[in-house]
Amino acid sequence: MDQNFLRSAALLEEESREVRMWKCVPNLFSIARILMAFLLVIKILERDFFWALLILSGAATSDFLDGFLARKYNATSRFGSIIDPLADKILMMAAYGTLWHMDLIQGYVCLVVLGRDVLIMLTVLLCAMKKIPITFSPLMLSKVNTTLQLLYIIFVIYCNCFLINVPFAQVMILIFGGIVAVSTLFSGLEYARKYNWIKGALCKK
Repeated sequence: MDQNFLRSAALLEEESREVRMWKCVPNLFSIARILMAFLLVIKILERDFFWALLILSGAATSDFLDGFLARKYNATSRFGSIIDPLADKILMMAAYGTLWHMDLIQGYVCLVVLGRDVLIMLTVLLCAMKKIPITFSPLMLSKVNTTLQLLYIIFVIYCNCFLINVPFAQVMILIFGGIVAVSTLFSGLEYARKYNWIKGALCKK
C-alpha cells in the first residue's frame, strides 16, 4: 500500500512539474513576439518582404499557441495578463509605424491604429499610477478588429512581396485600409463606452 501511495505521489509530482513547465510557455511566446517585432521592423526597412512575411506569420502562430496553451493549462498569471497584450501592441505599432514610414500604407490608417493603442496604454498606465484596479477584458469587436489589423499587415507585405506590379493589389490595399480604420474606430468607441467609469475614477483620485 505504501509503495502504491509513493508511486502515485511520484506520478503526481511528475505531472505537476510538466504542467508548471507548460504554464511558462505562453509567456515565452509573448516575449518571442516582442523580439519578432524588432526583426520585422529591420526586414521591412530593408525591403526584404519575404522574410518580413515569414516573421509576421511566425508571430501570428505564436499568438495562437500562446492563447491555446494558456487556456489548456489554465496558465493565467499577473505577468501573463500584462505581457501578452503588450506584445501584441508592440508588434502592431512596430509594423504599422514602419509600413507608414516606408509609404506602404496610408497615414490615416496608421494614425487611427496607433492612436487607439496609445490611448489604451496611457489609460492603463494612469490607472496603475493612481492604484485604480482595472482589467481590460477583450471585447468581441476588439478581437475581430485585431484579426483585421493583422490580416491587413500580412496582405500589404504579401502584395509588396509577390504582387508589386499588380495595380489591383494596390486598390485592394486602399480598400482594406479603410475597413481597418473604421473597425479600429468602432472598437475604440466601444472600449470608451464600456470603460467610461474610468474617467470619473481618475478625476476623483
